[in-house]
Amino acid sequence: MRREYAMLKKYITRLMLSVVIIIGNAQASEITGAVIANALVTNQGATRDVVVNNIKNVYLMQVDLTEKEKKAIINFKPSVTQHTLKQQTSLPPLADLGMNGVPVLDQGHHGTNSTFATTAAVDALLGKGDYISQLCNLELGNYLEYDGYFSSGWHGSWCADVLAQMIGHGIINKQTQIEKSCAGVTVYPIRDRDNTGKRTPLNDFHPLSERMDTNFYWEPILSIATRVNDDIDHGYDPDKVLIEVKKALALHKVRLTFSVILPIDYCSAGACGRYHRLNDTWVLTHRIQNDPDPKLGGHAMVITGYDDEAIAIDDEDVSHTGLLTLRSSWGANVGDNGNYYMTYDFFKKYAIEIQKIVPGSGGQAAGSRRIEPLTKFIRDTF
Repeated sequence: MRREYAMLKKYITRLMLSVVIIIGNAQASEITGAVIANALVTNQGATRDVVVNNIKNVYLMQVDLTEKEKKAIINFKPSVTQHTLKQQTSLPPLADLGMNGVPVLDQGHHGTNSTFATTAAVDALLGKGDYISQLCNLELGNYLEYDGYFSSGWHGSWCADVLAQMIGHGIINKQTQIEKSCAGVTVYPIRDRDNTGKRTPLNDFHPLSERMDTNFYWEPILSIATRVNDDIDHGYDPDKVLIEVKKALALHKVRLTFSVILPIDYCSAGACGRYHRLNDTWVLTHRIQNDPDPKLGGHAMVITGYDDEAIAIDDEDVSHTGLLTLRSSWGANVGDNGNYYMTYDFFKKYAIEIQKIVPGSGGQAAGSRRIEPLTKFIRDTF
């Protein structure tokens, strides 16, 4: 009888996690395949920018927005930066958390940026370097997609979904990936676009996995539904969102994952500004702001800091003050050694989901995707 109760408890717990993820997806725009963009390659050891092989193909998510959702983003005109700065006098003018020894990752020829951004952010929290296996996470995603209504992550996914999978099913570290494999695969297919691994069933994944729900939890700052749906009460408040991001960095000392829409036909994967290097900054230029129908792609990154006084110069020789510092997953030979920057107004216009990555078990923290009252009921009952 005890065994039957244990099995039922295990089944219900998995079902709870599945229901949460499905509900989270129900209101989200779909992701279907990858979009290729061009990013400028520079010689990072040179004093001045030196173009090497000119460009690098980078892969983004293809986000299928409805016409209404696309217009909500394209037609949005953010307030000027100073309007936001005047509302946050209690915050320091800058914060820089860095990545705690996590190297710049390269997602290669796949639209796996959400998986790479999320694992990098959690790795920075764990302080173990390049620890979590993206390959094993994605191959579990293959199984969940085949056996349910999830996105595998190979062609894109939302950071919230990747976080929910890590909380619900744990992670496999890279050493285990190499030594024991995931579904017989030991190496991430960085250059083979058609190779999206194999399916790793839960029964195979679990014995190799480490639980993460006691190491971190996550809290949403911006949801996709809020960003694109005008009908939600109170709607999207970009100034409040930016302030919450800065509070997380400066006061709580935590990094954030976020997904952003990029107008990819401009400059270097949409980045038209220079802070430290040519095209290392996404800036809201006049041309981008007034394009009625830009080609868009989705990308996910880690927010590691901000600087209210930092200035980027765009390709129209216009100055933009106030930058977020980002870690991308396109390798170290693009941007500023793999890092990028983004002006506050670009962020307010194009960010579509944001999550704080917080150390600890989370308890009953709102939005952490933990269902404590129901979990307690199951624990006490069985």
